[in-house]
Amino acid sequence: KVGDKVRFVNAEVHDCDPWFYPPVGTIGTVLSINRYGDVFVQWPEGSTLTEDRWWTHITSLELVEEKEVKNENV
Repeated sequence: KVGDKVRFVNAEVHDCDPWFYPPVGTIGTVLSINRYGDVFVQWPEGSTLTEDRWWTHITSLELVEEKEVKNENV
């Protein structure tokens, strides 16, 4: 849902289009979801070669538990 933290897991897509897709393991925030299963994600600054926001299919993401996000920020 909007506001959830997600991790990018699709290496193939990143390798083909690093302009839009961050490296595998990057955690971002869901901004929007459409009815086709596409998710608009805000990635950390500098993680893509564009403005760090882009659509990706839900199958390229995994949900991140809040405790994982807190541990990563320590």
